[in-house]
Amino acid sequence: MTSAALRTAPVFRVRTVMPSATQKAIAPVVLVLVWAALSSSGLFAADTIPGPVPVAGRMLEMAATSAFWTDIASTMTGWALGLLYSTIIAVPVGILLGTSDFAYRSCRFIIEFLRSIPTLGIIPLVALIYGTTRQTELTVVVAACVWPILLQTMYGVRDVDGAALEAARSYRLTRFQVIRFVIVPSATPFVATGFRIAAVMAMLLAIGIELLAAVPGIGKTLARAQMNAQMVDVFALTLVTALMGVAVLYLFAAAERRLCRWHPSQRSAS
Repeated sequence: MTSAALRTAPVFRVRTVMPSATQKAIAPVVLVLVWAALSSSGLFAADTIPGPVPVAGRMLEMAATSAFWTDIASTMTGWALGLLYSTIIAVPVGILLGTSDFAYRSCRFIIEFLRSIPTLGIIPLVALIYGTTRQTELTVVVAACVWPILLQTMYGVRDVDGAALEAARSYRLTRFQVIRFVIVPSATPFVATGFRIAAVMAMLLAIGIELLAAVPGIGKTLARAQMNAQMVDVFALTLVTALMGVAVLYLFAAAERRLCRWHPSQRSAS
């Protein structure tokens, strides 16, 4: 065993015959039990922490209304468009910066400067320009999510095997053919990772902007419930937003495994 493997290996390994699905369900069940215990413990003021049962019932009531699904659709629209625009901007720029040392050196300071600007810090400015509209949501989402995709694309392009590039040149492939048949396939695992990170960020930011800037969506409904002290609704909507984030994470992780199943990192993770 290599030294790197020794460093990452667990000190103790506990063997169990418990099914994998059961193991994954243990932590959520424990969390719900702790939640129920806190709700009924009397440590907090009445109705401050509603129990899991009334929250789950309220979620079912919300799911039976058209307004709830309208909010979900609005949030998902902002998320999808923000992610799409980020990809359209980031992938070509990342390929350019990865293939051109001149472009990389020229733009390095600008990239570091722009990505260091706090995303939440630009929300008041964007809200003053666009108000409580979809443009506010898209601007903030793109401003944050373009960076993981761009940087991962750039690193993936710069990590292409030099021998593969030399082989492509020996076959006299054009620059476009080199990008299409050598660079893009080699950089795909990096781009997929950046896309997965950006997808989760976009969902969190879309909901957060709706919450802070009153842009229509599930976040705005959550903010309204909080202002009206409707604690059951607050917990129910918070749980809905958490489930949306988890769904996006698992969806894009599965897509990444399928898209890059040929890559050693995915084979070892499966």
